[in-house]
Amino acid sequence: MSEQPPHEGAGPRAPVDLVLRRARPMGGDLADVAVDAGRIIAIGADLVHQGWDEFDLGGAVVLPGFVDVHHHIDKAFTVDVLGPADGLGAAVAVMRAYKAHLSADDISRRARAVLDRIVRHGTCALRTHVDLDELVELRGVEGVLAVRGEYADRLRMQVVPLPRGEADLRDPAVERLLRRALEMGCDGLGGVPDRNPEPRRYVDTVLALAKEYGCRVDLHVEENCNPDASVLEYVADATLREGLEGRVTCSHCCSLSAVSDAVTDRVIAKLREARIAVCALPLTNLFLQGGGARVPGPRGMTRVRDLWEAGVTVCCASDNIQDPFNPYGNGDPLLAALVCGLVARVGSTRDHATLLETITTAGATAMGLADYGLEVGARADLVALDCESLATVLAEQPARKLVLLGGRTLRSPAAAGPP
Repeated sequence: MSEQPPHEGAGPRAPVDLVLRRARPMGGDLADVAVDAGRIIAIGADLVHQGWDEFDLGGAVVLPGFVDVHHHIDKAFTVDVLGPADGLGAAVAVMRAYKAHLSADDISRRARAVLDRIVRHGTCALRTHVDLDELVELRGVEGVLAVRGEYADRLRMQVVPLPRGEADLRDPAVERLLRRALEMGCDGLGGVPDRNPEPRRYVDTVLALAKEYGCRVDLHVEENCNPDASVLEYVADATLREGLEGRVTCSHCCSLSAVSDAVTDRVIAKLREARIAVCALPLTNLFLQGGGARVPGPRGMTRVRDLWEAGVTVCCASDNIQDPFNPYGNGDPLLAALVCGLVARVGSTRDHATLLETITTAGATAMGLADYGLEVGARADLVALDCESLATVLAEQPARKLVLLGGRTLRSPAAAGPP
């Protein structure tokens, strides 16, 4: 923590926009936080700054805003129509059958309901995948991009078009859709290579297009419990070959839970070298993995502790919200991190702090957010939690005492319901 020193000989300071009094930044000692023009300008004990607006947080833990790096807001709140699916394949099939009926306006309406909800949780940034294929075409992209600007003062949002895993990305019609989505303002490229008959060609095509447009990549990789991590390993090899280190995220990576330790160690070493971020998605994986068989069956999730210990950037995200893939999603990163800790069996005090990093700084790294964090000069995205110890944040799932996004205060946040 640091405070900008006062100028010697200067007169009284002009009031700043906001001062948070008696906060516990990152669960540490009591301190004040001064905010002006949407930025953190000082952090320290008993700041002399005066705010046009001031809040006494009474010792509440303050964290940087949550970063939820994997969503599907184009699908959200469809479970009441489509029902929950029995396994990933069934979820993909039922959603595919529904796509032709979706309009951009309907997608925008449900996307707003998601964004209204997650900003109240304290989420300041998210990345959402948006389906793109011959059925929905660009309507999902249009619907999501339409709302991105409406929330830009509170929420930094990256939109990633998601072509079908079975698609031939060299097909001129598919390539046109992808290029058009990027030209419309999408921030990266997604895909599901292991569902393709030629996964290496699929990966190569996505990376080549991302390199051409200078955008990031976020792939769904091996969302299954098969003992085969060859696609994930190839993504790492291809990332190194194309010089895209630090610009690729691989989401799910459940296969690492099913392969041998020797294979795991080899693949993780390549992920670290390629600076690939891995996104764990415990809520949806727990619901879908093992579908089509007697429950509970396999419940695959990636090897969180092994990845941490190897120095790989590990994110945790909400994924689906009340759709066939996950009928229980609520978009709260604290819930996702708690479940991640339970499934990964990580529970020490140090683990709690690292789990909180998966929904804050690790996500910011994956998204490339340069001005993020609880530090002077960063954008003022903060969440105050109704507890006084970092160790209780995940266990207690405390209420949000205050949410500050882009320097804007959301007073007494209330839960937002579905559309």
